[in-house]
Amino acid sequence: MSKRERMGERSLIYSQWHRQEHIASLLQSDRKAWLLAMIDLDDIEYCPFCHEVLALIETTLATGREKSTTITKSLAASANKPAYLVYYKPTEAGNIEQFQIQQCWPIQTELKEITPEQYASFLFSLRVKHAEGCIKCKHFLESIITHEG
Repeated sequence: MSKRERMGERSLIYSQWHRQEHIASLLQSDRKAWLLAMIDLDDIEYCPFCHEVLALIETTLATGREKSTTITKSLAASANKPAYLVYYKPTEAGNIEQFQIQQCWPIQTELKEITPEQYASFLFSLRVKHAEGCIKCKHFLESIITHEG
């Protein structure tokens, strides 16, 4: 993800184009269109120094409905990276007041409610854990932390 928001909104054009009913009209076949299954990738956490993927995260608005993580878990298993499911609860002002997080691969944990500060710390901890095994990244991370005070 870009460090800054660039567009301010998300286009749904491709999402609508890729739906089964539209693809069926292009392929003139409901059966062929059914085969074009896809999901979007919500969050791929990575190291900004070496670009190593750290975790895959499926994010969704907390609506009370359960979110499937079948494909995210499959991709995480193929990449040998952890996968998480994260629900977020927005405020009326457009911020996030609460997260719920659950690791879904390689082990499945219980869903846990956490604050935005705790979620930010969790994301940072992914980098710290990675840097423990990567000399180059450990040096960069330590220099950033040292300069923070």
